[in-house]
Amino acid sequence: MHAATRLALASLLALPLLACGSVTAVVPGVSPDDAPAQLSMAVCSAAYHCCAANQLMSNDQAGTGEPDCEMKTKAALTQQVEGIKASEAKGRVIYDGTKVDACIKYLNAASCPDLRMVNHFTAVAACASFLQPRVDVGGACSNDFECVGGFCTKAGVCQALGLAADSCADGAKCAADLTCDATAMTCATPPPPASPTTDSCFYSSACSYAGGDRGAGSALGIALLLAAVLTRRRTRSREECP
Repeated sequence: MHAATRLALASLLALPLLACGSVTAVVPGVSPDDAPAQLSMAVCSAAYHCCAANQLMSNDQAGTGEPDCEMKTKAALTQQVEGIKASEAKGRVIYDGTKVDACIKYLNAASCPDLRMVNHFTAVAACASFLQPRVDVGGACSNDFECVGGFCTKAGVCQALGLAADSCADGAKCAADLTCDATAMTCATPPPPASPTTDSCFYSSACSYAGGDRGAGSALGIALLLAAVLTRRRTRSREECP
């Protein structure tokens, strides 16, 4: 599984803070423990109703059929729980179960033409962000999705996303609407897509989830799951994962 996919899935699974004593705070919407199962059912049902087999081939989580898709998608989400739990316990992210609920409801009601307008999960507006980052630039971090308007460096510090012409070498990330030019290793405006694709479907890629500011784990952005956060950048068109 790609690092971007893992990170994105991770955001969907942020866990609620504990209340005093042994009482767990009530989380509005879908609880983090229920999110993997409910999201996987909604995502895979929509994917196998609206997407062609060739549109799902590049996404390992889509599996070879709806049951396989549910199993793999749920597993990918579930395995990120501990990391998200640790981040929330440190006050670095806030999980929003109401946004997860809204994403699930949208997927259950969306028309196939709407789901074929994009080629990755976090491009679905209703599923773009489920985590709220809490760490400002300069603060300590462990994951990109913890940073407000930034990304987590190898040194464990939130750094602002790069602007046009800024370096994107050594893992640095670029601001929204920019991409890392793999030749110059600087942030640049990506070339426009050649033309609207007729072969897109929302689960062609599972990347991104944390939701929120770019670099902050946009996907649970469960968005589905993750402020789209990537652990690496590569040259890409606007139709590709942010």
